[in-house]
Amino acid sequence: MTEKDNFAPTFNIFLQTLVGSLVAMVGSGMLVQSIPYEGGFGAKQMAWMLHSGVIGTVIAPLTVVGGPIMIRAALYTAGIVGSK
Repeated sequence: MTEKDNFAPTFNIFLQTLVGSLVAMVGSGMLVQSIPYEGGFGAKQMAWMLHSGVIGTVIAPLTVVGGPIMIRAALYTAGIVGSK
């Protein structure tokens, strides 16, 4: 086996994970937007909690892999967005 043969399965798993994450984020966001708002705690709030969990599940591993650089970028983004 060559190095090129070992690359294909790893890239395939990476691509499936990337596409799956994007589909989950977009799909949960569309679910939240499709439910009409009603006062109190209901289906829209549950869908929003699900969407927040999906986003957190995608972003949390990036902070572990990216480490301090990812956390610093998140803090700078929060500072810039929060200052307006």
